[in-house]
Amino acid sequence: MKHYNVKILMTALLSTAFSLTAGAQSDANFLLEQYFNYTTSANLDDQTNWAVSTKDTEKVGLSPVVKAGNLSYPLYAGSGEGKSAYLNATNQGVSSNAHITLFTFTDDGLPTNEALYAAFLVNVSEMNNITRDIFFYNNDGTANRGRVWVKVADGTNAVNFAVTKSNATSVSTVWSAELDKTKSILLVLKYINKSTNKDGTPDEYYLYVNPDPTKSEEDNASCKLTAEDNGSNGGATIKRVGLKTQTNTKATFSGMRISRTWGQALAVGLTIGETGWATFSATQYFTLPDGLKAYVVSSFDSGKGSVALTEVAAIPANQGVLLKGTPSTKYTLIPQADGPKVDDNLLAKNLTAAVLPKTDGGKTNFILVPDGAGSVKFAKPNGTGSLAANKAYL
Repeated sequence: MKHYNVKILMTALLSTAFSLTAGAQSDANFLLEQYFNYTTSANLDDQTNWAVSTKDTEKVGLSPVVKAGNLSYPLYAGSGEGKSAYLNATNQGVSSNAHITLFTFTDDGLPTNEALYAAFLVNVSEMNNITRDIFFYNNDGTANRGRVWVKVADGTNAVNFAVTKSNATSVSTVWSAELDKTKSILLVLKYINKSTNKDGTPDEYYLYVNPDPTKSEEDNASCKLTAEDNGSNGGATIKRVGLKTQTNTKATFSGMRISRTWGQALAVGLTIGETGWATFSATQYFTLPDGLKAYVVSSFDSGKGSVALTEVAAIPANQGVLLKGTPSTKYTLIPQADGPKVDDNLLAKNLTAAVLPKTDGGKTNFILVPDGAGSVKFAKPNGTGSLAANKAYL
């Protein structure tokens, strides 16, 4: 069996320059990367820009603590990063009212009609038979907006999420699909600023539950929930996020990213393996961070057993690419509005996990595998194994 080995062509790389197009996300839109990298077991209230609420009914008991370890979610940039915030009502001595810990992420209000996104990972595996709001935005310490609710069934692993704008006593009748509480959940809380005061046009809040980081906001519409009370309570100048501990609350938070754009908040985190090579495909265009290069396969030579690689300056949408980076390194990929148009590319996209047949349409398929000598090669699949989502094949 003949392998098409990437190493053969690297000394004679074909390079085609594509300029980055307008629409790439600006760093000015990225407000916060909060990975809880504080001293383990430290009080979260005491960390820089964190503080307990000043309201008597919201500062009961002790602070949440910083916990070693983190949460994971496929291809999310905040996955597996830093440490965690741990809310435990029993440990904190919260048996009535609440303990709310606020984090100030900006001193400036959001411009009217612009959006804000807070993406974070949460695990509620220790909660049972309970409905609680656990996360929200906050203005200057007086108004909590965009409340994220969790509902855990009695004696099962079933959990659902909901969002209300400001209602703290009863929750929306619209809940997410039932999820497994033992797993980490990725949530994105969206806020649209319609006005800056309570008498103005009501702000709007939405919650995305387990979105796909490789897809656009529009393509994640199926996991979007709308706050039913969006039409009330005017506006508020959001500057903070809050974590809320109430009776029986036990929740772990990690990997928080806040941005004015969906693509920055829900950036893709892609780890290059030990060989320094990987394949990738997605429905969006992506910028390439420093240290990461992308190639398409423009042709192969069956006689020499080699493939011809053409370098591209950004990851094209709906096509497979071969990525080269530093071995065992995680890269953050930010989507952009447009990108290179590639006509000649033998790498096919694989957007969902699926068994890859040995042949397709009379052509032989190949997948990227380690070559046993520190690099990679394209080899025939066995026809029964599953190729992971967002990979590519030849």
